[in-house]
Amino acid sequence: MSIRILDEEERLDALNLIREVFFSMGNLGMNRQAAQSFLEFLSLEAQDLVYLGYYAGDLTGTIALSPEGDTVHLLFVRKERQRQGIGTALWQEACRRGSSEGIERFTVKALKGSEGFYRKNGFEAYGEESVSRGMKYLPMEYLAGREDLIGWNKHCLVPPEKKSYIPAEERDRRERKKAQSAEKRPAKTEKRAEKPVKKAEKRPAKGKRK
Repeated sequence: MSIRILDEEERLDALNLIREVFFSMGNLGMNRQAAQSFLEFLSLEAQDLVYLGYYAGDLTGTIALSPEGDTVHLLFVRKERQRQGIGTALWQEACRRGSSEGIERFTVKALKGSEGFYRKNGFEAYGEESVSRGMKYLPMEYLAGREDLIGWNKHCLVPPEKKSYIPAEERDRRERKKAQSAEKRPAKTEKRAEKPVKKAEKRPAKGKRK
């Protein structure tokens, strides 16, 4: 599994995934006007966004940000893979990338029903619920540097140099394997050191018998 920036062709796959999830979840509970506005946004404006994709074999989830990287516009995960930490992993990677480029504040217009996800991931409301193009949303912001306060390290680890998502379970497994290998190495060294000592002790004894 990995998270990476999508190229032009992969962005089309991401948009298809978003439409698929949108329809499979009953248009996210939007009325007709709001649903039409959302689909128009995908067709006319979403092409210019920057996308990160979560791959577990196939594209499983995606997050779309403004070209500057400081605004979250879309975050969708396949319906059957939701509530498995994929959305959180996508947001965390987007935040890490943005923070490394000096972004200190991220914003999102959280659609109705998604506020809980963003609150869980460190966002806070900074305005009143509003309506745009028939879609209800709550303006929320995230201030960089709150990662330790919300316990990101308990969920995943994304080394800056690798830019890929490693679940906590996999990270713990690797650490245990590394520790076990380290414990075995000294034991082998000690056994090798014992052999010449035993041979040296036996040689004088043979000399005395002669």
